Amino acid sequence: MRLRTFILLILVLLLAAVLVFFLVARGGGIFSGLLGGGGDNGAVPTPAVDVSEPSGAEPGLPAPTPTPTFETVVVARLPIPVGQRLTEEMLVVEQRPTTNVALQGGYIFTDVADVVGKIARVQIARGQEILTPMLALDPTDVAQFGSDLALFVPFGEVAVAFPIDSESGAAFAMRPGDKVDLIMTMQVVNIDPVFRSDLPNKTRRVLETQLLLGGPFLFPPVEEGRLEFIPEINQVAAIIPGGSGLGATDLYAGDTDFTVPDSD
Repeated sequence: MRLRTFILLILVLLLAAVLVFFLVARGGGIFSGLLGGGGDNGAVPTPAVDVSEPSGAEPGLPAPTPTPTFETVVVARLPIPVGQRLTEEMLVVEQRPTTNVALQGGYIFTDVADVVGKIARVQIARGQEILTPMLALDPTDVAQFGSDLALFVPFGEVAVAFPIDSESGAAFAMRPGDKVDLIMTMQVVNIDPVFRSDLPNKTRRVLETQLLLGGPFLFPPVEEGRLEFIPEINQVAAIIPGGSGLGATDLYAGDTDFTVPDSD
């Protein structure tokens, strides 16, 4: 054998020995498994998983859903407007689940008697729970836009406004809820159905030529008669009773008749 071949063989053996040593040092368990050894191979044990069914449950079936619980709640039997004083006929008691947010917050009523007599602060829909923030004890606490005067007027009646000053209004010291004596008079007059003004109307003639020239154009007023459209001539005519003093001789070319409501 030549020297060169011998040296190469020795180098191959050394490399093989180093490789075997490295494999044994880094993963000796591999050889143990290949050789069937019963020693510890370094594997981490996996904990056992309990796959047993819950107590009382059928194998392969989901767990039963808990039965919901209900609580007695006062709700609106019909729509309730803002400012309405609640009566027993407007309310009803129903069962609502305890998962309701209003029930969890403790804003509900369980007895109709606790709600009767209070005033609706907001509009309440039919079937809606009656909550404490929705009610007011005094009409001045009602949250609404505009005046709350209607809350003080009994149903079926109307309120009439009249001017007051510091003397008649007790120095403006009156407040909602005060009781006062009112003395007032009312004048009843006939109303014109067209102009909605007090009768009688004043009928006056206008001289159109003087109106255009800027001179006096109004004739004396006449309290009798009315203006009426005549379809046959397609014009408005003044219908005046006989003997009123406004004869045909007073009508000139260019004259125009019209009615001035309640003019003096």
